[in-house]
Amino acid sequence: MAASNVGAAAAAALKFVRGVVETNPVALFGKTYCPFTRKVRVLFNELGAKYKETDLDVVENGDILQLVLTKATGQPTVPYVFIGGDFIGGADEVVPAREEDADDCLDLYTKQTYEGLEEVRMTAGTYKKVTSS
Repeated sequence: MAASNVGAAAAAALKFVRGVVETNPVALFGKTYCPFTRKVRVLFNELGAKYKETDLDVVENGDILQLVLTKATGQPTVPYVFIGGDFIGGADEVVPAREEDADDCLDLYTKQTYEGLEEVRMTAGTYKKVTSS
């Protein structure tokens, strides 16, 4: 692939990722066969969470999407979880937080989903603080 084609593909991938993250209160980028993605998916389903899932091993240019996600987040592996447009982390950050305090996690998700993105914005730090207090 020529350098200009790679640059164009990366730009398109970044646009796609931003679109998914900005238009969905909860976004999950993972892989169908990944046990860590499965843990997050199970958690969200147990919570009754409405989330947008993108399987990088199925979607076109998934390898480029993962490169873009790695560069944007600093995390080289799936899953990538975004809540309210902010990168939260992977299964290691999301699943233990839920197990420590399911009520806070559910409350945070509910606020995010029903109060709207503009009213409830958070960073990974505030997410950890809310879910571990």
